[in-house]
Amino acid sequence: MEGLAKKSGNPRFAYDCYRRFIQMFGEVALEVEMELFDEAFDERKHKVKAKLDTDLNAEDLKAIIVEYKKIVKKATKKDFPAGSARAAETRAQRGLRILVEPKANYIARWKRSRTDIGTAANVQAMVFGNMGDTCCTGVGFHA
Repeated sequence: MEGLAKKSGNPRFAYDCYRRFIQMFGEVALEVEMELFDEAFDERKHKVKAKLDTDLNAEDLKAIIVEYKKIVKKATKKDFPAGSARAAETRAQRGLRILVEPKANYIARWKRSRTDIGTAANVQAMVFGNMGDTCCTGVGFHA
């Protein structure tokens, strides 16, 4: 996170990326309810009278990170994994095995595809959609 802040010259962006990572990893791999993260985020916005998510500054996002880690600790009885990348990867894979198959089957049915041929995954460079008003991301499907 600190390296990303230094390299990008944008600490707010780096803290936002980390809080998003905690939120998504918490939901997918650790099975923490997304609503808990959303509530903590909205509480901070209300506290600092921010109308938009982008009105939160780096210090606000640091505070949210602290809250997100407390949420993970309370829900899992363990600290958010901060050390071994391999341990984190293993936990993510376990969570994805549980959650991806139903989602993959839903998408296959929606696209009128077979559901018995497995699921593919793409690994690609990260695209950041949170670096300002001229930045975005999206998802596309091909039938």
